[in-house]
Amino acid sequence: MDVYRNLIIPADQAPLARLIAATLDPVNCQGMFTTGLSPTGDEPSTHYISSGGISEGFAALVPFTVWAQEGNPPQWVEVSHNPGHPAKTFELCLQAGLEVTLEAIEVMYASADVTAENPWAAMARMGLQLVRPPVPEPTTELHATDKVV
Repeated sequence: MDVYRNLIIPADQAPLARLIAATLDPVNCQGMFTTGLSPTGDEPSTHYISSGGISEGFAALVPFTVWAQEGNPPQWVEVSHNPGHPAKTFELCLQAGLEVTLEAIEVMYASADVTAENPWAAMARMGLQLVRPPVPEPTTELHATDKVV
């Protein structure tokens, strides 16, 4: 059975996160962490997000945090945090033939934001927006096939 997770990872950790996710949960995690985020919504991406179902086994490996808003004005408060299982993840990666270090997995897990929040709430909590694709510069070039009205 799959469980819902919203995962946000810093951009410098995204290549490792993609590799581990696709290796350890190949059914659900192919193509993860391709949607860029940044504080302004402009490039470059400072983080990447993936949201949806992952296997219970993979969910048990990765960190998981529960957040709540408390106080007036409301502030985000960490209610609980499970740091995940980097040593077990490392062991499984080695069994799968990945060349990765335990330290790299520990750094990635420490920097990951993994919740059951909807992506918009998580992005708002972290002050992030979807990165908008650059708008192409308008061109005034006319081609032989263009119609002038």
